[in-house]
Amino acid sequence: MKALFMSIAFSLIACSCGTNAPKTGEATVKSVTAKEFRKLSTAGKGILLDVRTAEEFADGHIRGAQNIDVRSSDFEANIKRLPADKAILVYCRSGKRSLTAAEILSKNGFRKIVNLKGGIEEWNEAGFGTVK
Repeated sequence: MKALFMSIAFSLIACSCGTNAPKTGEATVKSVTAKEFRKLSTAGKGILLDVRTAEEFADGHIRGAQNIDVRSSDFEANIKRLPADKAILVYCRSGKRSLTAAEILSKNGFRKIVNLKGGIEEWNEAGFGTVK
């Protein structure tokens, strides 16, 4: 009985250790505030990717952003043109589509992905502004 208990305890400890730590080669998706996102984007720390529609992008976007609509049928084909060794700074309107995009980016080999929490709405609330 003692051996069975020890075996179960060891199994539980082994299963719980390291489950949150990324394995070598796994993507990391980090969600950051508008202030942190701005710091990264202005420092040239990656590719700035707006995943909203072309119409939303035309209404105002973060300076230097590329637009690839996450809901378009050719999203995966288009992101494959981006350099996979660079960080991808991704945003949308509120932060939901960009998380979907981050998942797709991860599945396509991108390893450093930064998501703007609250999307461009938070960006604008912080007073950082957009370009048309």
